[in-house]
Amino acid sequence: MIGIGEFFALASAFAWGLAVILFRLSGQQLGPFALNLFKNSLMLVLLAPTILLVHGVAWPAISTAHWAILLLSGFIGIGIADTLFFRALNSLGPSRTAIGSMLLSPFVILLSVVFLGERLGWLPWSGGALTLVGVTLVNWRRVHPLAPKADQSGLLALVAAMALMASGIVMAKPLLESEPFIWAVQIRVIGGVGGMLIMMWVQRRQATVLAEFVRAKAWGLTVAASSMGTYVAMAIAALVGMVWQWRTAYMSMIAMAPIGAVMTFIALFTGAAWGKPMWGAWWVWDARLTSELILLFLYMGVIALYGAFEDKQQAGKAAGVMALVGVVNIPIIHYSVEWWNTLHQGATISKFDNPSIAPEM
Repeated sequence: MIGIGEFFALASAFAWGLAVILFRLSGQQLGPFALNLFKNSLMLVLLAPTILLVHGVAWPAISTAHWAILLLSGFIGIGIADTLFFRALNSLGPSRTAIGSMLLSPFVILLSVVFLGERLGWLPWSGGALTLVGVTLVNWRRVHPLAPKADQSGLLALVAAMALMASGIVMAKPLLESEPFIWAVQIRVIGGVGGMLIMMWVQRRQATVLAEFVRAKAWGLTVAASSMGTYVAMAIAALVGMVWQWRTAYMSMIAMAPIGAVMTFIALFTGAAWGKPMWGAWWVWDARLTSELILLFLYMGVIALYGAFEDKQQAGKAAGVMALVGVVNIPIIHYSVEWWNTLHQGATISKFDNPSIAPEM
């Protein structure tokens, strides 16, 4: 039977592959630096309710030296590395970038041996060597004939991103094991965001980055999609907990609930702010708005139901049942504009059929 470690490893790989596609689509509107700043800032906000839920309001007893290491690790592995990764993604495309991302494992293995003193057998070393060979074969002589310099700079950016990402992981690894995990992750994100803001201020790029955000039109849709995607992930964790009786799955489920609730609230708030000038009202009982509001109530219900039980195993089962039942609301949100006559328009561009919108637009 598959173990919990193997399950989360496979789930992480699937989530990362999906994220690469979404980041590539987002990169069509935002530059690498602006996209990374938005991603890290959103992560910073969403981790806050998770910390309150798991650790409460108590400040963590983390030494100044460990704070410094985690902040530096975040700046290197999240602030700089992810920016280079997004640059490579724009140059190489999602397929080659995803394959090139496998370089992360050999870099982590090498740095762990050098700096952490880990000793590995022949099997991990063989896997790392095969990864290097595979990445080399995929990218060998694949330079685009119309943009060779951009292609080569993309490869260099990808290799540098994986090396810096591995450096940040190895720097933080001992502290991720010894300190409160979610707090350690949040401190790394703070280092990434703070370092990027300092870089933006030193390079006087504030106006340029702000202009990119103003040009991007799809943040409301992105937040709404995140609210639904988080609920699906929460329901999957609940299903895993029920089938395999993994307590960690229930912990993952309840950790995602406040994140999804915040995303849903932001989607409703930004929708109301957009609807006032468009429709002349802050709120109407539109099918999509109503089903999105129900999603917020589902998140709050899962959180409340989990907190109503002293036995957390029973709490996880009860909240998991509610999460699974609520999944029926996700397709309702998505197809509400097609099933009912609503103020929200149906899909015009992102659909399998030809776009409905005029080509001139």
